[in-house]
Amino acid sequence: MEGFRRDDRAITESTGVVILVGITIVVTGLVGLNVLIGPSEEPSGPHANFSYDHPEGSGVLIVTHVEGDAFPAGDIVIAGDDAETTWADAASVDESEEVGPGTTVQVSEGNSYGEPVTERSTVRIFYEQGENRTQLSEWVGRDAETSGFRLQRLQPLMLQTGNVQATLSPMPSASETRTTSSTSL
Repeated sequence: MEGFRRDDRAITESTGVVILVGITIVVTGLVGLNVLIGPSEEPSGPHANFSYDHPEGSGVLIVTHVEGDAFPAGDIVIAGDDAETTWADAASVDESEEVGPGTTVQVSEGNSYGEPVTERSTVRIFYEQGENRTQLSEWVGRDAETSGFRLQRLQPLMLQTGNVQATLSPMPSASETRTTSSTSL
């Protein structure tokens, strides 16, 4: 039976300590660098949320800036299927007037928008600065067509399996007042 063999191949204790300290310094430096240079939590680009009120059959859409950045009224574009205007023109205010939280505008045939807003309409809110246009929000009427697909109201679905019978109903439609999230670029 062979005994334990003596192995003289090893690093010294001080070399091992130096290597561990070096690795620790490199890892700590990388983590610190990532914290300092890492991605920002703040959204880049414009940010705003809008709420919409569309009294049924009125041809009017009331748009309210709920939260987010404030913009000059002349830089906010309200665009629909067949019409487009600025917030300043629709609200009859100066183009430099600030549109911020709590500011409201009526979009309808009776102002510079020039078209009634119906249940089949889609209205988008853009921030336009020079050649750049960023979509902030969108309102889609309940009967609007989107991307070539017609949105339809769902009918209850009757299911029967063996002795069990169930009726599945779609969720009740939301009120015409909706709040949408903004898009940040």
